[in-house]
Amino acid sequence: MKYIEEFSSGDSAEINGDYYVVSADFKANGQRMCVSLKTGFCRYFKADTIANPIQLYILDKESNVIPIKPAEKIQE
Repeated sequence: MKYIEEFSSGDSAEINGDYYVVSADFKANGQRMCVSLKTGFCRYFKADTIANPIQLYILDKESNVIPIKPAEKIQE
């Protein structure tokens, strides 16, 4: 879990049981705009909103599972 202000544009997150894609848009007070994957409506969240990062996937022509935005590898 991390704060919504730590997400990059295009990241996806679960917030209060709903799924969102984080937009590049933000307000001067730090609120981030997210688009609901359920309704398609946009909503602003306070910068200190706690969100759970999620990964979104699609199926290609051969039914292979492919991440829409691959997660960056963690270097040890």
